[in-house]
Amino acid sequence: MAFPQVLSVTETSFSSVTTGHLVDMPATVDAGDLLLMLLVGETASTATLPSGWTVQYSFVFGTANIAYCIKIIAIGDEDGTTVDVVTNTSTTAAAQVFRITGFFDGADPIEHSQLVNQVSSTPNPPSHTASWGAEDTLWIAACHCIDDDETVSAFPTNYGNGVDTITGGGNNLGGTIGTATRELNAATEDPGTFTLTGSERWSSITFAIRPEAAPGGLSIPVAMHSYRQRHQSIV
Repeated sequence: MAFPQVLSVTETSFSSVTTGHLVDMPATVDAGDLLLMLLVGETASTATLPSGWTVQYSFVFGTANIAYCIKIIAIGDEDGTTVDVVTNTSTTAAAQVFRITGFFDGADPIEHSQLVNQVSSTPNPPSHTASWGAEDTLWIAACHCIDDDETVSAFPTNYGNGVDTITGGGNNLGGTIGTATRELNAATEDPGTFTLTGSERWSSITFAIRPEAAPGGLSIPVAMHSYRQRHQSIV
């Protein structure tokens, strides 16, 4: 068994208000990769998703600020392209796209905790217990903030590869996404807190991504064509 791997995190910032948001895909994408997109917007409350992508979660907080997480299994031709996330009103936005390999190719390989929403300078992703028990799980801690005047100054303890993406709108517009990862063989994980440069409204969440080896060490082969015919995307 081996931990799933994050091969890249591609950032896109939209500093001007617009309804169309062409989010950059990774420079390299192979068939069978899991693409996981996190997006935050300042003034929109709904979004039309790109074809083939499915929602992991969506959340409206504040007075109409959105946090989205969507996903797809790549077919391998996404390298260096963009996908359009269209919001119902014009908004600045920030997005991160994770490219992940080595995940379980069967039942849904990704779970998430409850998403919490508070106002403070310390977003705290909740604890999550993976349904598959203790395996070589990749954990992702994430926070969405509705103001890009505040940025992430510290990431949860024991988490690495921290990424902080802001919209760049300034003047209390836009938003911030902070993420970090941890490889840990445990059934339950409770990340520590992010630290913001100031108090702000935020939402936070914890992801668990299952490794591709099944319990007992049996490898699960990747059969992309039949998998896509059955599921189209991770369900």
